[in-house]
Amino acid sequence: MRQFDVVSNPHRAATDTIPYLVVLQHDHVQPAPSVIVASVVKYGFLPRIGKLTFEVRIGGEIYLVLAYDMAAIAPQRLSSPVANLEAHRDQFIAAIDLLFTGF
Repeated sequence: MRQFDVVSNPHRAATDTIPYLVVLQHDHVQPAPSVIVASVVKYGFLPRIGKLTFEVRIGGEIYLVLAYDMAAIAPQRLSSPVANLEAHRDQFIAAIDLLFTGF
């Protein structure tokens, strides 16, 4: 699993609203008992919140990354990646910096 890999949400009851998760944790921090992920929701499901959310394209559709909606999950629960969002690295870093430092 690489940083910014996008995987299907393993929590089937939530896939209508949160179809994907994105791996935030750097792949150098492996093996670890958990992986930090953020939710990726269908565009328009929730409003944007400044730098804490941003649009991405996965499989030709637009989604919204919720950088403020993080969780730790066992890596065994994550499926094979369907995309990688490395191209949005600066947006991820800016969102995480804002969330934890206020800047």
